[in-house]
Amino acid sequence: MQTLLRKIGFEVEFSCPVNPLSEINRVLQRMAEPVTLAGYYRHSVGSAWDLKLDSSCGYEIASPIIDSYESLVKASKIVDIVKRAGGTVNPKCGLHVHVDMNGVDAEKFERVMRFMSRYEEAFFLLADASRQNNDYCRKLCGQDKLIKADPTQFRSAWREKRYWLNGTHLSGQGTLEFRLMASHLEAEYIVGWVLFLLHSINYLLKGKHISWGKAKCASDRDLLQTMLGQAGFYGPFNDRDKSTIVAARKWALSTYTTKVGQSDRRSKAPTIQQFEALAERPIGQSISLDEAFGPSPAFFGPSSVSSADARPTPRVRRPRPTRTV
Repeated sequence: MQTLLRKIGFEVEFSCPVNPLSEINRVLQRMAEPVTLAGYYRHSVGSAWDLKLDSSCGYEIASPIIDSYESLVKASKIVDIVKRAGGTVNPKCGLHVHVDMNGVDAEKFERVMRFMSRYEEAFFLLADASRQNNDYCRKLCGQDKLIKADPTQFRSAWREKRYWLNGTHLSGQGTLEFRLMASHLEAEYIVGWVLFLLHSINYLLKGKHISWGKAKCASDRDLLQTMLGQAGFYGPFNDRDKSTIVAARKWALSTYTTKVGQSDRRSKAPTIQQFEALAERPIGQSISLDEAFGPSPAFFGPSSVSSADARPTPRVRRPRPTRTV
């Protein structure tokens, strides 16, 4: 099994005209996945899929703790279940990723914060228009200066959670939450973003020196390329991680070029099938999606009850007309 650089979890927000959580719960149970109908604002503990109500966009599904590449690719396919149950996304929906920072000391965390602060504008180049000037993923606006002033207090120095980089969970469950991206119901988007974050953080924790201050470049693309270089996306690589790092780099460049209306064949984003091919062992599931949804009545379609099992429509007797003598 290909172990991830750090444990992660992700949350996908979505909307739906009719509450789909019972249907998603039924499908996950048939796929032998642990699942909990959690209601409003339950903090996930990472032992199961949590299906939640969300006041901002409708619904949210939170993954269990993920610690291997194979589990990440498999978990990302939850979006196929969401779509099949009628789920869609709108500009209010976000994709949140939690990265385990347990065991990280103040010196190492400060390196991460320096990088995120210095290249904050580059990160926002990857985000959809709906996440720019969004109250639920604000720019750091001085939060980074609190960490700079006293790095030893990095677990308790967070004023609120609505920054694109949210550290309010560091003092509890020990995770750093990335709230930057809009919700996407494509598995490859989730895998690409998670791999991008994991490699960036791991490279910084190893000792990469980054100065405080905002990076400045001649163009947005130069800024993005500089960030990728500073985070080690152009090498040197070890043989074990090279393929996933290159895939994450292509995902980032493709996300940017698609956003600005450019095309770059060299940086075409990997498909979910290509991400699957990078795994050290086959990624399977207990049953197929068609089998999981099964023969029960379709969620948004005609009833699957056969005509042989259906009750006949009762015959209505009409009253006979009264004869006039």
